[in-house]
Amino acid sequence: MTEPLKILHIAPWAGAPYSGLNTNIFNFLQRLTPQHDARFIIVGPASRRGEITGESLAEMGIPNSGLTFIPHGPVNRFSALRGLLGREHPFALSWRREIGEELTLASETIVRTFQPDLLIVWWWAFGGVLAELPQLHKLLYMGDSLTLGVQVAVKGASGAARRLYSRLILGRSKVTEEYLGSRYDRVIFITQRDADHARLSAAVSIIGNGVDAATERYKREYSQSPRIITFHGDFGFPPNLKAFYFLLGHIGPLFQREFGLRGFEIHFVGDGLNPALLPACCKPDWVRVFGYVEDLNSRLCEADLYVAPILYGSGMKNKTLDAMLCGLPVVGTAEAFSGLDVRNGEHCVVAAMETIAAEAAALFKNPNLCERIGRAGRQWVIENMSWDIQAAKFQAAIDEM
Repeated sequence: MTEPLKILHIAPWAGAPYSGLNTNIFNFLQRLTPQHDARFIIVGPASRRGEITGESLAEMGIPNSGLTFIPHGPVNRFSALRGLLGREHPFALSWRREIGEELTLASETIVRTFQPDLLIVWWWAFGGVLAELPQLHKLLYMGDSLTLGVQVAVKGASGAARRLYSRLILGRSKVTEEYLGSRYDRVIFITQRDADHARLSAAVSIIGNGVDAATERYKREYSQSPRIITFHGDFGFPPNLKAFYFLLGHIGPLFQREFGLRGFEIHFVGDGLNPALLPACCKPDWVRVFGYVEDLNSRLCEADLYVAPILYGSGMKNKTLDAMLCGLPVVGTAEAFSGLDVRNGEHCVVAAMETIAAEAAALFKNPNLCERIGRAGRQWVIENMSWDIQAAKFQAAIDEM
C-alpha cells in the first residue's frame, strides 16, 4: 500500500469547462488525492472567485485539506507580446508578472505551515514561479514538450505575423524548458516523442492521457439516416481550425457526391469558432455547428464516424481517445494517433491527408466494418488507456522520488 504523503498541488481549475489540460488534471486528482493529504493553490479567473473552494473541489471527488484561490485576469497570445523582450517564454513571463508575487507568497506560507513532502505543479506556465522553492521535492506535469509545440506552430502558422511570432518564441521556449528541467526532480510528459524532443536533465516519466473505462454509453447502431460524421475540439487551436476547414472543403464535398446532399451530416463540437465564420460554413445542409457541450460523450455517441485530419501537433490527442471510447470508428492521420500503439485496420484507419477523404467514404459505406472497428477501438482504449492505469503510473512516478 502506498504510504500517504502531504502534497501541495499548484494547478489551474480542474472543473468545467473542460479542456485537454484540466480534463487530465481532474482525472488524475480524483484518483491520487484519496491516497494522500492534499492541499491546493488554484489559479483561476477572477470571475470565479467564490465558486472555487475546497468544498467545491471535494464535491467533484477530490478530497483536500484546504484551498487557496489566486485570481488572474486574461492572459493570452496578445497580452504575452510584451514578454518578447525577455529571455523566457512570453507566457511564462506574463504569468510571472500577473500572479508571481502572490503565488510565491502563498506557496511559501503553505510550505511553512503544511510542511508538504512533495510539490506538484500541474502547468508549466506556473513552473518558473515555483522552481526555486527550497528544500522541497518538486514534480512538474509538463504534458507536451514546449519546444516541440512551438516548432509545429511554426509549420502550421498562416500569415507572416504568426510565423514571425512563433519563430521569436522558439528560442525562448528552449530556455524555459531547460530551466524547468534543471529545477524539478521529475517531469512528466504525455508521450515519449515529447520527452525525447525536450531532452531534459530531470528524471522523466511518460504518462499518457486516459479514458473513463466505466463509461457505459457508446455507439451501438449504425443504421440511422442521415448518418453523422463528427469532429470536436477547441477551434481556437490552429490544428483544429485547419481540420475544420479540411472537413468543410474536402470531406463534405466528396460525401455530397457519394451520398447525396441529405445522406450525411458533419457535426462540429467545441468552442473557438469565430461567429463571423458561421454563416458561411453553415450554408451547406450537411453542416451543423455546436459550441461547448457539457455531455461530450452523448454528443459523440450520436455520430457514426469520426474523422481527424490533424496535420501537426504534439502530445497525445484526447479527441481520438474520446471518439474511440464511444465506439466510433476513427479515420485520421498518423498525428491523430500519436502516442497510441493501435493497429491500422483493426482499431482505427490511418490515412494520409491526400487519401483520408476516400478512406472515410469507403468506411462510411460499410456499417458492419464501422461497427467492428469501433468496437475494437473502444476495447483497446479501455484495456490500455484507462485513467486508472494512467493514475497508477503517476503514483509510481511519485514513489520513485
